[in-house]
Amino acid sequence: MRSKPRKRLTARRQEPGTSVAKALAVLRAFIDGQDQWGVRELAARIDQPPSTAHRLLSRLRLEGFLDYDETRQKYRIGFEFFRLAAAVSERHGFKQVALPIMRELTERSGESAWLALHDARRFRVAYVAEQPSQHPLRYAAPLGREETLFDSACGLAVLAALPDDERPAALAGLRGRVPADLDRRLREIRAAGYATSRASEAEAAMMIAVVVRDVRHHPIGCLAVVVPAHRFGSGRELVLGELVRDYATRLSRRLGARLLGGASAGTWHDAVALISELLHREAPGLMVTPALGGGGHNLEDLDQGLGTTYALTTAASLYQAFHGRKPFARRHDRLRAVMNLSELQLLVISRRGIAVDGMRDLAGLRVSPGEQGFSAAQVFEELLQLARVPHQRTGRKRGAVVYLDYPEAKRRFEAGTLDVLIWLTGVSNRLVQEIHASTPSRLRPLAEPLLRRLAAANPGYRLGSIAASAFPRWLKADARTLTVPTVLACTAGCPESEVYEVARTVFEHRA
Repeated sequence: MRSKPRKRLTARRQEPGTSVAKALAVLRAFIDGQDQWGVRELAARIDQPPSTAHRLLSRLRLEGFLDYDETRQKYRIGFEFFRLAAAVSERHGFKQVALPIMRELTERSGESAWLALHDARRFRVAYVAEQPSQHPLRYAAPLGREETLFDSACGLAVLAALPDDERPAALAGLRGRVPADLDRRLREIRAAGYATSRASEAEAAMMIAVVVRDVRHHPIGCLAVVVPAHRFGSGRELVLGELVRDYATRLSRRLGARLLGGASAGTWHDAVALISELLHREAPGLMVTPALGGGGHNLEDLDQGLGTTYALTTAASLYQAFHGRKPFARRHDRLRAVMNLSELQLLVISRRGIAVDGMRDLAGLRVSPGEQGFSAAQVFEELLQLARVPHQRTGRKRGAVVYLDYPEAKRRFEAGTLDVLIWLTGVSNRLVQEIHASTPSRLRPLAEPLLRRLAAANPGYRLGSIAASAFPRWLKADARTLTVPTVLACTAGCPESEVYEVARTVFEHRA
C-alpha cells in the first residue's frame, strides 16, 4: 500500500563557515577523494586557507581520526575513522540484511552485486556494500563514493521511484544536467521494473539496478548487478533484470520486518531489545528493527505495513484493534497473535498517607497513567468509564491527569509533584523496584468487582495476583489485580515459515 507522501526535511547542512562544517569537509575529502592529503592540496580541495586546513587536520589527528606520515608529509585515515566505519557497518540494518541476499544474487547471476544507500535529504546515492563474482574479470564497487541520481542506473532507479511531489526537489540543483528525454526514461524504468546504464566506475560494464524500499514504501537505496559488456546482451538483460527485481523485492520485504515495541523505557524496551538480539543472532536472515513508539499506533502501523512486520502489544489492545473498538476507529482484522510472551500487572502506587481505595478517590490528586495512547492509559480510561467517574472530575481541586513516560513519572513522584502512578508493567520492572525500595509509598488494590467487569468486557484482560514476595514492604499477603498478557503479533500475510522461525527462536530463549 502506498503511504502518504513524506514532508520534505527542512534541515540543512551546517553553514560552510562553521567549524563543524569545515571539519566534515576534511573528512569528506578522504571519503570522496584521495587516501592521503598534504596541507596545501587539501586546503585547495576544501576552499580554505592553508592555516585553517592545518588547524583542522591537526585537530582530527589529535582526536585519532587522522594519522600523519612523517616521510611523505601527508595525512591519512586514522584508527578512530576505521573504528567508526566498522561500527556503522556492523550496526546499519540495511547492509546487514542485504548481504545474505546479495550473496545469493551473485550465486544465481554469476555477476557482482552492489548495494547503494539513498540520501533522501540531498538526493544522492552512495555505495555501501558489494558481493564480488567469481569471474576473473569483475569490477569493484566504489564503496563510500556518492553520486547524483543521474550518474548511474542506481540513481535512476531511485529517481523513478520517488513520489511525484519529491522529484522536482531532486532535479532542482541539476538544471543544466537533466536529460531532455528524462521523463521518457523514467516511464520506461517504472514499466520494466529496473534501470540500466553504463557503470559509472567502468565504461566497459553495464549496470542493472532496482530500487529497494523501506517499510513506508519510500526508496531507501538500490540493489544492482554489474556486468562486463561482453557478457551483456538484450536476452541477458531481461533475465538479469527479472532476477535483480526479485531479490530487491525480497530485500524490501525483509526491511519491512520491524519489531514495534511499546514505551521507550521499562518492560517494553527490554522485551524489544531482547527479541531483536535473539533474532539477530539466531535468525540473521530476518531483519527486526526495534521501533520504540508503541501504543495503539503500533497496531495501526502493523496492519498497514509493507512485507512482514511484527509488534509487541497486549492481548487487550489486539482484541480492540481486531474488532475496531475504542480507541481504534476501524477494524484491523489482518492482525493475528503469534504467541504469548509474559504478563503485565496493573499497579496503583500512591504516596504514603494518600488514601486511594477506588477510582473516585483520584479526584483532586495528581495522577500519571503512563503515556497517552499506551496500554496503561487505556486501562485507566476504561476504569474511569466503568466506575462512572468523568475524566474531568479527576482534575478538580488542583488535581491533574498527567501523561508521562515511566522514567519521568517516577522522577516527579519521588520529587513529590505526583500523588499516584497507575502503571501496567511487570513486577520486576526496575523503576517499580526502585520506588518500592526507596520512596515512601504504598501499593493500592482496586475493588475486585470493578476489575471483574473490565475483564468480562475484553478477553485480553483477566484477574490475577501479585505475590507478596515481590513487594514485601508494600504487601503482607498476595493482592488481586488486573493481569494483561503481552503478545507478539503479526499480519496475516506473513510467511508461515518466517512466523515459525520467529516463534521458535523466541520460545526457546524465553525466560
